[in-house]
Amino acid sequence: MLCFTETHLTNIIEENMITLEGFNTIYRTDSTAHSGGLLVYISASLPSRRLTDLETILPESIWVEIKDKSNTYLICNLYRPPNYHLEFWHNLNVCLESASEIAKRIIIVGDINEDQLNPTTTKLRNILMVNNMKNIIREPTRVTIHTQTLIDPISVTEDISIYDSGIINTPSEISDHRGTYVYIKSNLTAEIPYKRKVWNYKRADFVLLNHLISTTDWSFIRNNCINTACEAFSRKFLELLHVCIPSSLVTIRPNDKPWYNSLIRKTSRQRDRQKNIAHHSNNQNDWHKYKQLRNKVNNMKKYAKQVFFNNLEFSMHELTSSNPRQYWKLVKMMVKENSNCCNSIPPLQKTDNTHATDEIEKGQPSK
Repeated sequence: MLCFTETHLTNIIEENMITLEGFNTIYRTDSTAHSGGLLVYISASLPSRRLTDLETILPESIWVEIKDKSNTYLICNLYRPPNYHLEFWHNLNVCLESASEIAKRIIIVGDINEDQLNPTTTKLRNILMVNNMKNIIREPTRVTIHTQTLIDPISVTEDISIYDSGIINTPSEISDHRGTYVYIKSNLTAEIPYKRKVWNYKRADFVLLNHLISTTDWSFIRNNCINTACEAFSRKFLELLHVCIPSSLVTIRPNDKPWYNSLIRKTSRQRDRQKNIAHHSNNQNDWHKYKQLRNKVNNMKKYAKQVFFNNLEFSMHELTSSNPRQYWKLVKMMVKENSNCCNSIPPLQKTDNTHATDEIEKGQPSK
């Protein structure tokens, strides 16, 4: 997860112009009269959700919720302009109180423009103390000829386990601030999207393929050792396949629902972009467009899910004999889909028509 402040982005800069490889989610708040803009990149392996309700309390912030197997984390990226009005600190405190009702584990990063090395500046320290939080950065994050200040702290709640934290030197032509980082312990199991080549055998030209195979000189196989010959054969055979069978590179996302398709994903991105536009303009027409897209996405999800399950019973019946591999793939998917619903085996019917409800009794053989 990467967080940036003072990005100076405007709505003229489209999202596809600032993408980073490996990060499939971008949350942004563009530059305004009071803020230089905020930007958050979320790794493709992290399921996340933006909490705009908290951002209405503290407009100069982006709040993101991330969950692992047992915990919920809230990460806040914020910016406080120099000499900003005192209402900022009040809003930050109110925001933290609301955030603590959602999750116990909270992390705050960003530029607050209050020196944490100066013992006389206590506004942030007081807020952190009240909310059971602490700053884990101890070195200056902005160094000039005359000053050394710590104005980019990382604040965490006491129950977050920290592996490491510190500062990162940045080129002076990019920023006069040093970057900060933190590694935390979590139970997140990453399922990273990956690329896979898919062959379209229905459009394959097998006549041409047979012809190319029969006319190719394969004598090079006999002139090499077995390993070299195998590699050379594989390369040549794949070359012939590419000529005769259309293929495409697709992205496999393990966290996606089986009915979630590329059209839903595209429309969801349009919805999210429109929400950002409406949030910044506060124009009724923009909000109306956002609500239309939101309802469209919800309806698309419902319809796709309904079609998937309507076809599932027929598919399962057909695949038992025609494609056992695909059958068990669907069974595995269904087990995974319902794994969080219940952690125990449901009551089992015994041979005498009674039911085993105790866990030990369920494990006993029927008599």
